[in-house]
Amino acid sequence: MEALQEKGLTKNIGVSNIQFTMFREIFQYCKIKPAVLQIEMHPFCIQADLVRFVKNTGTQMMGYSNLGGSSYVEIGLAGENDILTETPTMKELAAKYNKTAAQICLKWGVQRGTAIVPKTANPARLIENINFFDFEMTAEDMASIDKLNRNQRYNDPANYCEKFMNTHYPMYC
Repeated sequence: MEALQEKGLTKNIGVSNIQFTMFREIFQYCKIKPAVLQIEMHPFCIQADLVRFVKNTGTQMMGYSNLGGSSYVEIGLAGENDILTETPTMKELAAKYNKTAAQICLKWGVQRGTAIVPKTANPARLIENINFFDFEMTAEDMASIDKLNRNQRYNDPANYCEKFMNTHYPMYC
């Protein structure tokens, strides 16, 4: 990736789905530091220590699966209790700020200083996804969302590789 950037074929390079030890190891030998680290990040998996460490290196954090397990329910990798937008905390904050619970999840990601990657195939939801920049949540409300953390990963190869490919591939050991 560094060679591609040196040739001018890319403006920036980054890494995805690695944790503290591997990220730190990259800094031992890289010539060009990663511009971004993309990881699963949502209120059920806030990864506060990793976010803090990576930000201190000057690398941008980017989170995907911003709404937690909702898109994993239909493939059997999450249950009804994994839908962030249905939690009392998110519903209460949505009512307080006159936003949707999904917008509260997205705002939480951006307000904590991380980039987010919301996904949708629904045009109405796309518009909803970009309409959360007109308010700020209080520190208390942000802390109440952080309390939802349960270190729950949905995009874990140990789970889906076993289920769909009949092989065990643990990534987060």
